[in-house]
Formats: sequence, structure tokens, C-alpha cells
Amino acid sequence: MGIWSDLWVAESKDWAFSRIGGWSAGPALQPKKTYVSVMIRQLHISNVRVGFSKFYGTVQSYARLPHMSGHAAEFTAVTTPAQLRDVPRKNLDRFVLSGHRLLGPVPFMGGDLELEIGLFSVKSQDMLKPYLDLLNELSKAAGVSISSVAAPYLSPLKRGVELLTTAEGGATLEIGVSATFDTLREGTYFVARLDSANRDISKFAVDVNHRLLDENGNPIRDAPYIVFSIDQHHARDDWFMIPSIASAHAKLNDVVQSRRSNFKLVSSHQERFNRVVMDDPDILPDHAGDIIDWVSEQVNKKLGALKTSGGGAGTALPPLNDLKLRDLRQDQIG
Repeated sequence: MGIWSDLWVAESKDWAFSRIGGWSAGPALQPKKTYVSVMIRQLHISNVRVGFSKFYGTVQSYARLPHMSGHAAEFTAVTTPAQLRDVPRKNLDRFVLSGHRLLGPVPFMGGDLELEIGLFSVKSQDMLKPYLDLLNELSKAAGVSISSVAAPYLSPLKRGVELLTTAEGGATLEIGVSATFDTLREGTYFVARLDSANRDISKFAVDVNHRLLDENGNPIRDAPYIVFSIDQHHARDDWFMIPSIASAHAKLNDVVQSRRSNFKLVSSHQERFNRVVMDDPDILPDHAGDIIDWVSEQVNKKLGALKTSGGGAGTALPPLNDLKLRDLRQDQIG
């Protein structure tokens, strides 16, 4: 899977990976009823394994999960936190409070979530900064929540990561995780470069700043680690930015305002909008129905004048972001 399959085999033999509170704590996510996201909560580099005098700390991620489109959705990202740019080796033991989003929110349709997260130290050298900046900008443009936006950027980002990590002496994987979650549970996870055979990692915890604590409640200081979370959301706040929905609504709005509008023309565009929303794989079916009902209500208000007059320009429809999607937990409560 992913980008670094050969690298994991060579590097991750003695690394500890677990979920805070235990693997089976808490209910599993319900398919078609929630959105899922993955966030970096904390990074820590206590030492780098190679003799760089200065280095960049770069986080690279890859995620793959089932999608309503019928094809797996893939997302990849590269980021270099400001605190880990061109760092002198003597200035280690750094915490980076990031909250950086690696995935989502995307509809959870069930099935496996394949996830790779790697923290690399990259030797400082000429042209490295602009190259990393380029990968960062590509990652921002691709996004991590809308499959149709991310898809065109997948290949160039994968290629960029390959060039970065395969350059002789250029990058070293400090710590990372490559996992397939066949049962997805909300929670906080960690991976640390330490020998789990000599530690009770089931008792590891995090503090209020998501810094990793050992079984005795002491901060982990002598090993690099990543703390990340898998979160679920019962509504999607950015749904109005989904390109296909925004485009179809803009065309419907243009027709509603046109001086050549009539009831039949508006109804035709409204039907097209409804089909686009129902077919879009980045919105859950229950929310798609809510969007259609709300837009239909707004259109019907505008159609009143057209039904009586037979034509004439109308006022604009309310913007899509006026609709706040309901929390789908209401269905479970009811």
C-alpha cells in the first residue's frame, strides 16, 4: 500500500504503536452515518539518526479508504512545520503543537482505512527549501477532504515524495506508522521509536497538549514520536465547497435570476442540481437529502412570481453556506 512499503519493513521492527486507552475501547464508527478525519496532534524529535548538522523535519502522509464513487479515495500530503525548518542539530528535543489535518472530513462508508504517516529528517542543502515549499503548496491545493479535488494531485505528490526519500543521504525516516484499520474507532493513537518489549505501552497516555506520557506518567523525552487522532463528525461544515454541488447551484441561481426565466427552465435546472447532490460521493446520503429539501424550498419561494407572471427576473437564491447540516446523531436519539 501507499508510498513507502519497502521502507517500513526495514525501519519499523522495534517501534511501538497503539491507541490510547486500548484498541477496543469505544464504539466503532457507523458506516454512512459519519465523516472521518485524521489529525496530527503532536510531533517530537529527540535525536536524528544521521549526522546532519542542520535538517528539516517533514511529515508525509497517505490515506486510502472506500468511497461512494465505487472507487477507493486516496489522499496524500506533505508538510514541513515552521518549527522544524532548517533546524540545527543542537536544537533538538522540540515539540510541535500542530493540529495539522491529514485526512477529512470524508464520508465513512465502512471497510478498511489504510494509513501511512512518516516523520522524516531531511538534510539541509541548496534548493531543498523551494522543493519542500512546492510539495507543501501542492498538498494545500489538493486538499484532504474532497476526492475530486485531490485526485489530479495524487501522482505528482507521490512522485515528489519518492524523489525526496530515495535521494542518497537526503532523508531518513525518524518515526512512522503504516496500518490498515479494519475496525475504525475514534481516539488518539501514537507511534514511538522505542522497544515495546520493555515498556507497558497499554498504559501510555497523553497530557492536555497531547505530549506522550509513559506508563508511569512521565513525558517521553528520549524517543521520537507522532501522536495523531482519528475523529468522527456527524455533520460537514465545508459541504458548500464541494465543486460539483457549488457549480450546479451557481447555474440554478443564474437561471432563477435571468430575465428569460420561466417555471419549466428553473425546474429543469433544479432537477439537475438534485441529481448532482445525490450522486456526489463526498456528502453522506442523509445530508444530500437535507440539501435538496432546503434548496427546493428556496427555489419554490422564487417560483411563485414566475408561476403567476410567466417570466421575469428573480432575486438570487440564498448562499449555500446559509444551510448548517444537521447532526446525524439526532437520528440515533430519535
